[in-house]
Amino acid sequence: MAEKQWLRLKAAVNCPLRRGAWYPVDAVTPLEAVVTVDGKPVTLPLASVELRTTQPRAWSIVRPADGSPRRPESLQSGYIVCPNCRNRAVLPFARVLKVRCSACKELLEIAWDEEYFEKG
Repeated sequence: MAEKQWLRLKAAVNCPLRRGAWYPVDAVTPLEAVVTVDGKPVTLPLASVELRTTQPRAWSIVRPADGSPRRPESLQSGYIVCPNCRNRAVLPFARVLKVRCSACKELLEIAWDEEYFEKG
């Protein structure tokens, strides 16, 4: 049996995935990966995703490149995404080590050293 994989977007793609959030992978082909979102399969080109073989255990930091009007005002300067439940939270002003998720209650580190930025 193949090893479990996780993915998140690394490029702006018109799809139902939350930027910065990790999703368990259902299938991978040489060109695409498939995940399930809201009970429906979503196929993504491999060039637009980051794959990992271990389940992420740290908040992703998303720093928007644009001032997208779709985001709540409190998230305009950036936000963090829980690796456990995909909940978003305001990016802390101080470089704290851990944050408790208000949705799933997990206390998790923030991936301050990761290079993940939303592009557009």
